[in-house]
Amino acid sequence: MKITRRNALYLGAIFSFVIVIYSAWNLLSKIYFYQEAPEHWQPMALPELQSPLVLRAVYVENPRFKSLSDFQIEQILNKTSNLVSQHLHVDVQFEQKKN
Repeated sequence: MKITRRNALYLGAIFSFVIVIYSAWNLLSKIYFYQEAPEHWQPMALPELQSPLVLRAVYVENPRFKSLSDFQIEQILNKTSNLVSQHLHVDVQFEQKKN
């Protein structure tokens, strides 16, 4: 059989496909077919968080902007608080800036 460029591409594609299938099978077999998960896969207990969490923004600077006003920082922190509540179901409050 003469190896042409077309045949080489087909052989390369078949070889790549076999490698991908083998890799996927190997990964899935480790995940789904083990009776007990490896030690480093064991779930951790979640910490008990008191609601509301009170956080303090210590340093806010983005070199792409000249500077952020206190109002802009307050808006960012309020938006952050809303997103955390919405997605993580944890109430977060930020301490007010101390002068």
